[in-house]
Amino acid sequence: MSIFGDALLLDVSRGCRWGCLFCLGRRIYAPYRERDLSQLAEVIEEGMMKGGYEAIALISSDLCSYSRLEELLELVEDLRKAKEFRLIAPSLRADALNEKLLEALAESGEKTITLAPESSEDLRYRIGKAFPDERLLEVCKLLKRIGISRVKLYFMFGLPEETLKDLEAIVKLVEEIRRAGLEVRVSANPFVPKPHTPMEDEELEDLKSLKEKLKFLRRELGGILATNGLRQAYLQAAISRGDEKIGSLILECAKRYGRLTLTALRREARRMKMNLDEYARRGSEEKPWRRIKLT
Repeated sequence: MSIFGDALLLDVSRGCRWGCLFCLGRRIYAPYRERDLSQLAEVIEEGMMKGGYEAIALISSDLCSYSRLEELLELVEDLRKAKEFRLIAPSLRADALNEKLLEALAESGEKTITLAPESSEDLRYRIGKAFPDERLLEVCKLLKRIGISRVKLYFMFGLPEETLKDLEAIVKLVEEIRRAGLEVRVSANPFVPKPHTPMEDEELEDLKSLKEKLKFLRRELGGILATNGLRQAYLQAAISRGDEKIGSLILECAKRYGRLTLTALRREARRMKMNLDEYARRGSEEKPWRRIKLT
């Protein structure tokens, strides 16, 4: 069973037309391409009638860019007349949302929509996600009007040039969305630079500083905030921009300790005379991933 529960996973498109500077997805899955509507219709009909799924999840990095989205929604609507099921659309872009899509989601019983504002309006523009807070608030009011009562928001902290004002702007935005009448859940995690992106040379912010920022967000947002934590970000940063030495470190750590924890990795790194903090902060000086050409 998938993370969406008992759902038929419908691969609508691959790739993404947007230019977020931090995102690896566009580089991995380029170029953007769509599955033909007739193929989708065949998969939906066979899957839902024979598989007996409780939901359909429309899988796409850029669902609202699908050129025949309204026709796809009509197809799904016709099928729901014969069999009840829920329609799921993972994380959507606030600046590209299709009202008909939101209505279809609400009519099928969906009560939660996931959006990713990423940061304050100013930083959001600087990292290539160019839409204002006003647009996000408009979308949230629309969600409330059509019967969707919950929204999950994804944010990053520790972005380059980030200040306390940016974190305060995140808190203010969340409060404004709550005042619009929606139940809000927030997921906030440190920015981790990824190879093959325009931000691959940025540094992971110092853990002490990240800890203070997370403390501020927890204090201001309270129980609605969830996070994967700083240790997870540290491990991601060290591994994602690592090299052969990091590979050897992981292998030796698994052999010696039987598990991959931050404590075990640091202990083994010291034994191997490796500076794990430098790998996490800046990545490998050799940048071996540049030998790999992504389309």
